[in-house]
Amino acid sequence: MKHIPTEGAVVPKKRLTVEDIENNPIEEKYFEKEELEEFLLTVKEFGLDMDLERFYLLAFSGMRSGELCALKWTDINF
Repeated sequence: MKHIPTEGAVVPKKRLTVEDIENNPIEEKYFEKEELEEFLLTVKEFGLDMDLERFYLLAFSGMRSGELCALKWTDINF
């Protein structure tokens, strides 16, 4: 059996510099109103159970996905 020299190799992630972050326009990171509407309609048609509720919560609360994953019933105050 031949030895594979790349076996077990880990490619490091590129670290962003302050200049990289400043030069990346913020508009590329968010949906426009029409794009969000199209996305939510697509989720409604093709998404899994509870996907629509999750994406509405993320879109309109400003919550991050990690915060949503860590959310518990005791965190909710109606």
